[in-house]
Amino acid sequence: MFERVREAESYITGLGITQCRVRNHCGIARIEIHEKDLACLMAASVSIVNAFIRLGFIYITLDLQWFRSGSMDHTVEIGDALSFNVQHARAWRRDLSTSRA
Repeated sequence: MFERVREAESYITGLGITQCRVRNHCGIARIEIHEKDLACLMAASVSIVNAFIRLGFIYITLDLQWFRSGSMDHTVEIGDALSFNVQHARAWRRDLSTSRA
């Protein structure tokens, strides 16, 4: 899993984008770059999609909150009382797929 992320980040930096992060969310690639690099990324979007699919990603997304440290530490709040982090979301997804089987 980490090797796939490293290869994806290396592909993007090879395009001349100096700072980027690729986050893996169960096969979804979330790309974080600086906003100033958007034109470069979009110019290469077809090749990025093809490269990321070859690496095994199912969906490729761009984080519109741009590059920032610690983005995997944030929680998602649902309603007023419930919040869950990425680990809880993964457990929920596993439970859901098991109950459908």
